[in-house]
Amino acid sequence: MKPLVLPPKPGFWIVAGFRTTRETLRQQLGMPHYVETDVRCTCGGEEDQWYYESETGQRLMMQMKVPYGVAVIMADPPNAKSAIEAFATVVDPLSIKIIDPPELV
Repeated sequence: MKPLVLPPKPGFWIVAGFRTTRETLRQQLGMPHYVETDVRCTCGGEEDQWYYESETGQRLMMQMKVPYGVAVIMADPPNAKSAIEAFATVVDPLSIKIIDPPELV
């Protein structure tokens, strides 16, 4: 995967989520490409965000909702299987939840 140029164009779909920690994602993905600190733009608290393009051209975003201990995978196009496979080394297979149908954000 290669990082996307920031800011990415809009049009991501929420395709999956799983429980994790900020520390775990930062160890696996490195420092976030963007950290949202304005609580008016989040559901309260900080959000770490990583943006990538997969080898197949799928745009991907990993968003860590820090206060909730939940990471959300977003993709364009909204193919959950390929998005989860792209983040296979990061995703906790025991807590993954596929969002069906995907939600446009």
